[in-house]
Amino acid sequence: SKATMYISILINIVNIATSLTLVYLFDWGLTGVATGTLTAQWVGFIIGLLLCLRRKYNLTRYPIVEIFKLNKLKRFFSINVDIFFRTFCLVAVTLWFTRTGAQQSDTILAVNTLLMQLFLLFSFFMDGFAFAGEAIAGKYIGAKQPLKLKSSITALFKWGIAMAILFTSVY
Repeated sequence: SKATMYISILINIVNIATSLTLVYLFDWGLTGVATGTLTAQWVGFIIGLLLCLRRKYNLTRYPIVEIFKLNKLKRFFSINVDIFFRTFCLVAVTLWFTRTGAQQSDTILAVNTLLMQLFLLFSFFMDGFAFAGEAIAGKYIGAKQPLKLKSSITALFKWGIAMAILFTSVY
């Protein structure tokens, strides 16, 4: 939704502004970056909560007890296992890059940090294809149009491969 997009943009702006301020003006170093990220996440949470209250969503509709029901948790995790596995792999690669670079030298660590930024940029870019693919697939499955579904999957694969080749060439 638009609100989610605006909150994400706000979180990134607050993160950048707060981190830069704390690191460069107050010389907080890594603590400033962490504080900037934490501040941005809290700002996003508060803005989201305010939007819910403004739109008069019934926040008591789902009491906390409902969230921790075992059968609902199993369903939630069974649906989201792919996303969890993908995120786990991204975090593992990030940790490995950082650890390996730190063991070698400050220069290697700095270069690896730049490579990780490019890696994350590519990941987020490819997420756009994934989100589009999910929406298109849902549309065609719901409309019972398997030929259009197959055509869109083929097109997404072609674009994904083209982007992978492009980013690999740039790297």
